[in-house]
Amino acid sequence: MSPVARRFAIAILLVVATASVARGDAVGYLPDVTVRFGTPVVTGPLPPSVIQREAMRHLAEVRNCYERGLRENPGVAGQMVLHAVIAVGTGSVTSATVASTTIRVHIFGDCIVSRMRRWVFPAPAAPVEADLPLDLGLRGTQHRIEMQHGLL
Repeated sequence: MSPVARRFAIAILLVVATASVARGDAVGYLPDVTVRFGTPVVTGPLPPSVIQREAMRHLAEVRNCYERGLRENPGVAGQMVLHAVIAVGTGSVTSATVASTTIRVHIFGDCIVSRMRRWVFPAPAAPVEADLPLDLGLRGTQHRIEMQHGLL
C-alpha cells in the first residue's frame, strides 16, 4: 500500500471511529431502539386517536431523548405513562409530567416531558387531560442478556 493510500485509509478509519463515539457506540454497539406509544386514556373532548396521532408526529423527538439517555445509561428499557393537560382554545400543553414509570433513571422522562410541553394539539372546546403510555426498548441480544441477569 502506498503512503498516500495508507494515510487515506487511516483518515477514513478516524472519521468512522469518531462518528461511532458521537452516536454513543464507544463499545462497538449501537442499540437498535424501539419507541412505541400505546392507546391514550383521555378525559375531555379530544378522541384518543387525535392524541396518539399528535404523539406520533413527535416520535423522532422522543426517540432522540431515549438514544441520548442511553449514552449515559446503556441498556435501560421500560415503560412510562406521560400525563398531559391540554389548554382550551389553543391546544397547547399547559402541564406535562411522568405519571408512572418502570425506568429508574430520570433523565429519560425529564427529556421527553420537556419536549412534550412544546406540543400543540387541535384546540379543544373544553379541558383535556391525557395519559399516554410509552414503551422504550432495545432490540437485540444485548438487551435480552441484561434482562436475564437482572441488570435492569
